[in-house]
Amino acid sequence: MTRTAAARSIGSGTFGTCYPGKYRGIEVVIKQYKERSCRGGERSSFLQREAKHEANVLLQLADHPGIPLLFGVCLKEKPISIVMKFHGDGKDSLTVYKAAKNKLITEKKEWNTVLCETADALNHVHRCGYAHNDLKSNNVVLEKREDERLHPVIIDFGKSVLLIKAKNPPAKPMHVRGQYKDSYIAPELVDGTGKPSIKSDIYALSFMIKSVCRLLHFRNVVAAEERFSSTP
Repeated sequence: MTRTAAARSIGSGTFGTCYPGKYRGIEVVIKQYKERSCRGGERSSFLQREAKHEANVLLQLADHPGIPLLFGVCLKEKPISIVMKFHGDGKDSLTVYKAAKNKLITEKKEWNTVLCETADALNHVHRCGYAHNDLKSNNVVLEKREDERLHPVIIDFGKSVLLIKAKNPPAKPMHVRGQYKDSYIAPELVDGTGKPSIKSDIYALSFMIKSVCRLLHFRNVVAAEERFSSTP
């Protein structure tokens, strides 16, 4: 596994920064976990747990076209990282947010397909017993496949939790709750009255759909929520 020399990051989140690379000639993404303000041994142990957690979630989600393909995990050497197949358009990383903001996809029919496939991928996550717990337009990338169409892949499972083990998060302080009124985060996760769940993920999915519609000035919200809820 080699990281592409002098390559810029293609994305950064709460837990790590992603860089392009190659593994046996295959284009991959190397997610390097961020150093935290802990003492030496504690810091390494914490990063290892984060990497193992995300890799384990991806393993439990198995093979699905809307889920990243995991290649491996590096825990013994720094930087601690996980390696996944690169899902993009050629060599470019393209998120739902970028595609909507820059009008790279303009047809409502094509967006309906993308968002419905996102809902199907999220449904698979739930069927496997997990809540994604951080779904947003920057955590869905678009991959061009043999049919020359863009297909969504949900990424960044660092905050994912088993549904049966989910716990209520600490309530956000009152003076900052206002900033979450129009966000991906469900109200029960803001005030601490509920735990990550299928419902909170669907709330995030609905917000993402509405955000796409606002950016593209679509009058009618697409029906991905209906497709999601009607999946047997």
